[in-house]
Amino acid sequence: MGTAVTASTRIICGLLMLSASASSSDLTPAQQTLLGQQVAEMFQIGFARGPKANADVQRLYQSLSKDAADDPRVDYAHGLVLWRLMKNKEAQAEFALATKRKGTPYWPAWQALIWTHFVAKDYDAGYARLTELTKLILKSDELVDQDREDQVHWIGRVMAALYLTIESNQGRETWLQTEKKLTDLLGPDSTDDYNRGKAEVNARHTDIEDDIRQTREKAQKQQAEQLEKKQSRVQKNLNDVKEKRENLKKTAEEMKEALAEHTATYQKQMTRLEKDYGFVERRSAVLISSMAALDQEVALLQQRKKTANNNTANQIDQAISQIQSQRFLYNAEFMKSMTAADQIAANARSLTQERAEFLEQYQKVTGEIVQEDAGAEKWNERTQKQAAQLKKAQANPKPVIPAGKIQIAKTFRTYVDLDLYAERTKVLESFGVESLSK
Repeated sequence: MGTAVTASTRIICGLLMLSASASSSDLTPAQQTLLGQQVAEMFQIGFARGPKANADVQRLYQSLSKDAADDPRVDYAHGLVLWRLMKNKEAQAEFALATKRKGTPYWPAWQALIWTHFVAKDYDAGYARLTELTKLILKSDELVDQDREDQVHWIGRVMAALYLTIESNQGRETWLQTEKKLTDLLGPDSTDDYNRGKAEVNARHTDIEDDIRQTREKAQKQQAEQLEKKQSRVQKNLNDVKEKRENLKKTAEEMKEALAEHTATYQKQMTRLEKDYGFVERRSAVLISSMAALDQEVALLQQRKKTANNNTANQIDQAISQIQSQRFLYNAEFMKSMTAADQIAANARSLTQERAEFLEQYQKVTGEIVQEDAGAEKWNERTQKQAAQLKKAQANPKPVIPAGKIQIAKTFRTYVDLDLYAERTKVLESFGVESLSK
């Protein structure tokens, strides 16, 4: 921090040589560079987001405000730093201040101000500023044709992004009224640039939708393949039972000898299956509990979001997205556990069926009645329980892709964002200062 203060002092001393009443347009290249170096220092401290960043930034900004009165670039740079420091309302105020400075409108500040309104879902203010910007663009004599086209192109992008992300019918009605107003202002000469901006955003939206669709189709294909494998295993078990049933046609003496051997093998196999099933059952219970806890946490966060400010609401949305992604992983593991339990149960049913058929054949041949193992009923109950759980899962299928990925397509910033680093570079270049590294 000592180095930063020394650099700041050196730059301030240089700026004291500037005329107190000179505007940014009156400064010499050397004076512009001195001013730009102080702006660069404010960027460097603010973007690093250290523990004292905000206090140091405010001291630098106060000095800059005195040395460069009415220079909107300083206000805009301050707004970018404040946004980086997650002080969104303060940043918006600085962008607004930059738009009110005398002289040629500072277009980056206008775009940033409008962008913050729409990010905060303050649509009325955003539309009003967007209309005001359109009027300024059309009557400005300083804008060359390419710059005017770029501004109109940006307005088209913003309107397309809003149309894709507005959810209410009232919001869409307001959007339609605003577009009618804007296209009337722009007239035929600028409508092509406006529509080109809209087309760019719509193409981006199509790419996102295609990615979601491909992800969904891939997941559905994997699920279908898993179901097919499961059905194949069931059919194989049935065929095995049929084959073993034919082999049970033995003489009474052979049946007596086979009974002891079969009973020992059956009990050993069932004991192993019992152990395996117990493990899967305990793991499933843990996963169900974990998912319930995550659902409760999401509900609490959603309740907090109702009274949270914009900054906190954005952070809560990020936290909810992370929790939902974690729940998706738990659910996937739970479905794997269900599949494993189903396989174990299928094996137990196969053994139990084989045992029942063996005892039936034994009874017919020897006339002796062997009581069926009590474990068969236990496995039957488990099978019924699994069937009910699978039926419930099929009736309420989980999303095959994370909710966060779908939310991206519904977010305004996905289509129109404020690139702080790119804007920082543009500001510094306007002062003739080399851009900073990230």
